[in-house]
Amino acid sequence: MCVDGVFYSQISCLVPADGFYEWQKTQQGVKQPFYFSMAGNAVFAMLSTD
Repeated sequence: MCVDGVFYSQISCLVPADGFYEWQKTQQGVKQPFYFSMAGNAVFAMLSTD
């Protein structure tokens, strides 16, 4: 599918998760993981596209 000149895949799925990691590089150059989750560890969905 193409919208305003941007191609979007038509194949997608919802991926259930209870959290995910984001990585941030510290001043020393070491990668520090940060874990994100919903209040009460509720399950949520993330969209995955092909």
